[in-house]
Amino acid sequence: MTLTFQLVHYVPNLFLGGRMPVAAMLLGTATSARLVRARHLPDERCLGGHGHLAALDFALARLERDPKVASTAVLGPHLQFDHPRQVPAGVEADRWLREHVLPQPPAQPGTRGTRRATYGYAWLNTAGIASFVRKKFRPEKPGVPQVPALLGKGLKPISHWVTDGERLLLLEPVIPRDLPLPLEDISTTLGAYRFHLGDEPRVTLGVYMLPGGSPLARVHAQRSLQSSAHRVFDTEADADRTTFVSEVRLLGAGNSSPLLH
Repeated sequence: MTLTFQLVHYVPNLFLGGRMPVAAMLLGTATSARLVRARHLPDERCLGGHGHLAALDFALARLERDPKVASTAVLGPHLQFDHPRQVPAGVEADRWLREHVLPQPPAQPGTRGTRRATYGYAWLNTAGIASFVRKKFRPEKPGVPQVPALLGKGLKPISHWVTDGERLLLLEPVIPRDLPLPLEDISTTLGAYRFHLGDEPRVTLGVYMLPGGSPLARVHAQRSLQSSAHRVFDTEADADRTTFVSEVRLLGAGNSSPLLH
């Protein structure tokens, strides 16, 4: 069964319009829905007072009791619902929403890169292109395309890669919900590759942003990574998603060698 979800935002100031994701409404069929709370909710200082905190608590408790009550008449004007999005196939929906879409306390050092790669690959699988994508590119790793400009430079691994035997696309996924913390690591890694590649035309450095996060976070990610990546794809934008899926499929289909993970 295909699951979808809607992000639930709290808007403290209706005139300024700043939105804070606080939960997700997980939708199964037309008759089933349940609320998934964020592990990390804003306090009264972020919301602008105890009145807003009480209003948020009331609205979330009401939705937990009756998920179908999604109207401003009952919940008030400060709670807003995003458009439905699809949950990636092969993930535990509640856990994925809590850990990779909704706000939570900062992760422990050393876990973000692995998590990004795992959920990026889950999205690739949902998009039907995971079979063309290989995991973890290291310049010196046996079986990967040899790029002389990258050898012996001590570069960090790249999460995913695609090749047709001649051209090489190196990819890093971004989880907008995590922003801004991982951007510096991603930008630094890609920037180092770009510096050593110079004008090498056969290698493209790409970033694909997974669904989720606020529009402001997505714009921030695009702007922050444009100087280190050659291409930044927003998978929530129809044109970008279509282009990205098409390019990966076309490039990967041109490679007749077995997948190396």
